[in-house]
Amino acid sequence: MNETYFHLAAYFASLTNGSTNVAVAAVQDNVLTKTTSNNFTLPKQLQMRAMYSAGAFLTRARINTPSLRYVGLPYVGPVNNALVVPSPANITDYGDNGPILPTVDEISVEHSLLGAAPENEFSLVWLNDGKRMQAGQAEYRIRYTGTITCVAGTWVAGSMTPDQTLPNGRYQIVGMDAIGLNLAAARLVFPGGGWRPGCLARNAANLIPYSLFTSGMLGVYGTFDTIALPALECFSIGACTAQEVYLDLIRTGPHS
Repeated sequence: MNETYFHLAAYFASLTNGSTNVAVAAVQDNVLTKTTSNNFTLPKQLQMRAMYSAGAFLTRARINTPSLRYVGLPYVGPVNNALVVPSPANITDYGDNGPILPTVDEISVEHSLLGAAPENEFSLVWLNDGKRMQAGQAEYRIRYTGTITCVAGTWVAGSMTPDQTLPNGRYQIVGMDAIGLNLAAARLVFPGGGWRPGCLARNAANLIPYSLFTSGMLGVYGTFDTIALPALECFSIGACTAQEVYLDLIRTGPHS
């Protein structure tokens, strides 16, 4: 299994107007277990690093799992009142000391909203499994492209292509930036499995990226060899058939 250090999970649902603390369904995930109650359970204890919640009439959002009631259920603040990713975006960053999420309890995300009709809303949760610091070497931002046909409210995987040939070797990924129409988030699928780390997306190249996801702020996303590139997995809120991805890379040596 490839060494990866954090995971990006998604929740998406059509919610009734005027709902208070209603659960948002977990999006099918090939790493986390989705329960019959449409929540997640974790394969090991993880730490909340960050959370993003969006919906046109969303008023508040929180994580709910029984063990957190030892202190209280953590809220997101502020939320984003549009499905498209704003510029700049509102993200709640809990830092390196975020709440600990256990393996035995179901992890639910709850939204409260106003509005006159049902609407789609979603949340993204970044889960931390330790933080590996990047190698102290030169960092390069390399461009990739994808042609994945996205489906709103689900993860869809496909390949991505570098626009230049990398020298043969082993690379650390220490940052990620993804751009695409209606794209909400993107994450990496490494050969050999492991967590699927990712970033909040931008819907156009001129919008402001969130600095948490680039230049080593989250440590190492994972490592890859030039003969086995990671795949790209996209989460959208509408039609999206073209993606542009920038990865911050450090070359750490020859093929492993």
